[in-house]
Amino acid sequence: MDLLVEIGTEELPPASVMPAIEYLATQFESQASVQRLTHGLIERFATPRRLALRVSDVAERTTDLQLTRIGPSARAAFDAAGQPTKAAVGFARSQGKSVEDLQVVQTEKGAYVALLTVEPGRPAQQVLGPLLERLIAQIPWPKPMHWGWTQASWGRPVHWIAAMLGETPVSVHFAGIESGNQTFGHRFMSPGPHGIPNPREYERILEQAFVLANPQQRRSRILELIRQAAAPDRLVHDEELLDEVTQLVEYPLVAVGTFDPRFLALPREVLISELKEHQRYFAVEDEAGHLVNRFLIVYNTQVRDPSVVVRGNVRVLVARLNDAEFFLARDCQRPLHTRVADLSQIVFLQQLGSLRDKVDRVVALSDHLSGRLCPQAAEAARRAAFLCKADLSTDMVGEFPELQGIMGGEYARKVDGEPEEVASAIAEHYLPKGAGDRVPRTPAGMVVSMADKMDTIASCFCVGLEPTGTADPYGLRRAALGIIRITLEHQLVYSLRELIAVALAQVPACKGEPGALLAAIEGFFRVRLKGLLGAEVRGDVIDAVLVTGIDDLVSAAARVQAVASILQAADFEPLAVAVKRVNNILKEKVAVPVNPAYFEHDAERGLWAAYQETRSRVGSSLQERDFSAAVSGLIELKQPIDHFFESVLVMTDNPEVKQNRLALLGSIQELFGSIADISRIQLEPT
Repeated sequence: MDLLVEIGTEELPPASVMPAIEYLATQFESQASVQRLTHGLIERFATPRRLALRVSDVAERTTDLQLTRIGPSARAAFDAAGQPTKAAVGFARSQGKSVEDLQVVQTEKGAYVALLTVEPGRPAQQVLGPLLERLIAQIPWPKPMHWGWTQASWGRPVHWIAAMLGETPVSVHFAGIESGNQTFGHRFMSPGPHGIPNPREYERILEQAFVLANPQQRRSRILELIRQAAAPDRLVHDEELLDEVTQLVEYPLVAVGTFDPRFLALPREVLISELKEHQRYFAVEDEAGHLVNRFLIVYNTQVRDPSVVVRGNVRVLVARLNDAEFFLARDCQRPLHTRVADLSQIVFLQQLGSLRDKVDRVVALSDHLSGRLCPQAAEAARRAAFLCKADLSTDMVGEFPELQGIMGGEYARKVDGEPEEVASAIAEHYLPKGAGDRVPRTPAGMVVSMADKMDTIASCFCVGLEPTGTADPYGLRRAALGIIRITLEHQLVYSLRELIAVALAQVPACKGEPGALLAAIEGFFRVRLKGLLGAEVRGDVIDAVLVTGIDDLVSAAARVQAVASILQAADFEPLAVAVKRVNNILKEKVAVPVNPAYFEHDAERGLWAAYQETRSRVGSSLQERDFSAAVSGLIELKQPIDHFFESVLVMTDNPEVKQNRLALLGSIQELFGSIADISRIQLEPT
């Protein structure tokens, strides 16, 4: 039988819809497994007014559970004549059984008496009601609501619940709502109610009621419609906007609006921002990539005269564009560099002074980075760092904050006459704004972006504002990931610890001890780097590499990839076993150097010679940043290490020889530690 559950609600925030339905699906799968309820495919349906799951092939009953309760040993349970003892009688009585029900089973510890029972499965109907009630109540919402007299809280007030197993309703109660076998269609075009004869009819019934319940189908429909409407020009494709609009409508329709061509004189970013951020419209451009005075409206309700929809939307958009035109003209009356002083009146964070103070710190960090990464761009980076926050005092950014940085670059270019390198760096310094966003392209842009982000991280850590749990109000995780992405995508080699130290030294009124703060921030970056690399590499491999240091982020990432690439090599597992043996023997660092005069066995001499040769070769590979060659070189030590352990007793009675052998193993450990702590890598069971 198929299961259907639908929660009908007032319009949900578009960003919450897909996370909520994914949570519902994954938790259903997990909880059904706990309840021993087998099922098939889980299908997800989601619109602004509903979340729904359809689960195929749900079993009629949960599976039986066989239980084995172990009692005393057979020797203690029966005497020499085979008669049950008090221990056997007491165990049986404690389980509500008789001695005759006991059986002897073999365990790792020997023969024991046990009671073998079967807990029968329960009808799915009995399990599903309470299970669904828990799942609905537990969906996490960024800002849950209370409504009416109910004690429940949810993303938005719930109006109906449909729950069916086959053709039979499942009893679900939540927030004063009792489930049934009815759904409701489009709010205006076919509200309903509409009966659901069985879960398989769910999509068809809703489509007849002007609701496309499948979010992927709805998204594809919107994309098809807006591409058609953009012709003969082309759509300015925006995945983020497309995802958002998909969760704003249940039955998508598209209309085309136009605006006065004079507004095309506004910067491209301003126009697109007005269309997207405030009205959720799609922009259109010609084949040459220039915006045209047309825009696409995705709306939700069929009307007799679509021109009414267009006129209303054009009226709203033109008002916004008039504002933008006015703000742009007024902002251009004053050079950008004169606005830097205004930043003294804008607080950055309590205890950390003004944005003007932050600018000085960003300039210092930019000087540090450009001196190490791109001396040729040092002057442009310094100028861009000085101007990068000036647009925060402009009317345009005050009204449209999403244009910060972009307008700074525009004003620097057109009003102040700054070089293109400076203007581009100002525009890029907020990048990347998210996981899928691009990183800065220009050297000065990279430097200022990293400097700004590192100052924010160091400043917040200094005054105890580091992220806790899922809360990250100052975007420090995003800032750290931004620095890492810029570093890796542009292969920038510098000292992360040095950069952190310079950033900490710039922060006034720092509450923490510098060494502890530096270690905390470095650990913060280590977690972010592990998360970034974790999409392709096992966590234990990443840990094994990063524990040896992340000061050079490019080197750390390359070493992770190099170690991951040799995991399947035939000699890797025996080598890892040998390295673990070395680590187990070495309880602490050996202070004395290796002295070949104390060698007593050819295995010691052979390992020492192989170590010296490998160290030289690995050192050269590391210097040339050929990390794959360096990791491969370590494998050549496997045979000498094996021969050493087979032939030599490390903990000999002779203290000088013993210490020298420990020193030799310490040298091996240090060489491996220059790349990874291989002992942390979990070996596949054989």
